[in-house]
Amino acid sequence: MVSIQELMRRDLVVREQVGVQRYGTPLYANNGRDALRDAYEEAVDLALYLRQAIEERDGLVAGRAYELASRDLREALAGNASAVAAVADASAGFLRRPSPDAGVG
Repeated sequence: MVSIQELMRRDLVVREQVGVQRYGTPLYANNGRDALRDAYEEAVDLALYLRQAIEERDGLVAGRAYELASRDLREALAGNASAVAAVADASAGFLRRPSPDAGVG
């Protein structure tokens, strides 16, 4: 088993090689770039990738759960008008609630 530290060392070697290929030199201080701006932009990209991964993970899970619940509901409600009315009432109440994401963004 390889330690996390060793994996990081390997990643650093690869990143240095990429930097040398792209910029002709490894990363040094006082290179004329704004390190804070560069780091901030990288952090924003990281946040976007994290949000993408969360959406893909949760969206797929939620989508599959919705499919299964919809199928089960259709089967349970087949030919049962009173159950259909109860579900319609419950759904209307649910849809009137504010979204958990309301105000985010």
